[in-house]
This record gives sequence, C-alpha cells and structure tokens, in this order.
Amino acid sequence: MKLSMILVAFGAIVGLGGCASHTHQLVSQDGTETVIGSFTHEGQAPPTMSIHVNDKIYEAKGFAIRRDENLSELKRRYGFSSKHYQQISAGMDTDHRYYSTDPILHSLDGDRVKCSLSWRSGLLPKGTCEKSNGKIVTLVAK
Repeated sequence: MKLSMILVAFGAIVGLGGCASHTHQLVSQDGTETVIGSFTHEGQAPPTMSIHVNDKIYEAKGFAIRRDENLSELKRRYGFSSKHYQQISAGMDTDHRYYSTDPILHSLDGDRVKCSLSWRSGLLPKGTCEKSNGKIVTLVAK
C-alpha cells in the first residue's frame, strides 16, 4: 500500500514537472538601448512576452511557437535503423529541435514592437525586436 502511494505521488510530481513553463529574463545584447523583459513558454499557460523599452512596456500573449526538426536530414545522417535516430523519431531525444516565434508586442498607447526569437532545444532564446521607428534591438535570454 505504501509503495503504491509513493509511486502515485512520484508520478504526480513528474507529471507536474513536465507541465512547467519556462521563463527567461531578456536583456539587450548590443548595449545600444537598455531593454529588459521576460519570455515565458511551454506549460499550461499560453506563451507571453514583455519588454520594457524607453519607459514603455510592450506585451504579447498567446502567440504561436514553431517547432522544427528535420527528420529526413537526421535519418540520412544517423541511418533509419540506428538507435539514435529511433530515439529522435520517438521524441525521446529532443536535442535536434529548433524553436522560433515572431510575436508582435503592443504598448498601452497603441505602439508596437515586432520581435523574432529562436533557440535550439536546451539552449536559451535570442533574437531581435524592431521598434515602430525601424530601430532594431538585439535580445538574449539570461
């Protein structure tokens, strides 16, 4: 009885861990403009991004995140019958996945910033945001 309760509790903890979102602090990389913000993805809640630029806060929620994994290239590289490729195609090895998103963030006064972030599985997002005046800010996650 006790062992089964422990296994159920462990399963619940592992299940909750799989649903946890990832939140990253964003900062400007090039130093031309001070930008701080956050980017949250995965988990049960929709993705969100918020940046603070020149005394304005820009936000977006519920935007799409694309996942790319070139299985035909990975099959060619590792061979269809290899254990490594079988783990990749079964979703057990996610190191070959690339993610990207292009949210448009809005401020309360109607101004907008068009951002583009990308990252490889297990690595931190980085990208750019283009302000309405055309100025581009480079961002990295910490």
